[in-house]
Amino acid sequence: MVVDRDDALLHDMLGSGEEAVRIVAGLSYERFIADRIRVLALERALEVVGEAARNVSPEKKVEITEIPWKFIDGQRNVLAHMYGKVDHFQLFKTAGEDVPRLIAILRKVLA
Repeated sequence: MVVDRDDALLHDMLGSGEEAVRIVAGLSYERFIADRIRVLALERALEVVGEAARNVSPEKKVEITEIPWKFIDGQRNVLAHMYGKVDHFQLFKTAGEDVPRLIAILRKVLA
């Protein structure tokens, strides 16, 4: 089976998104932020989501309008280049609220 580059990138987004959700599952923000390993793991998972999203072709991005491409890319830029300005509460909230919606969209697109 041949998988095109965009599909591979969407699968990367899905896998890392699922990891992000698992990292924060069942945790309060206080428990999350007290666990440095989880914090770093979430940063990395969301950075991978962003890096994959950034490399999806412009044509595919136009096709999948439900995904907030600019927001994801902006978050990736902060994680990759402005790590001193990372808002960990926002990352926690993103993983718990926004990423599950992204996962649903990706599963639908990749089905």
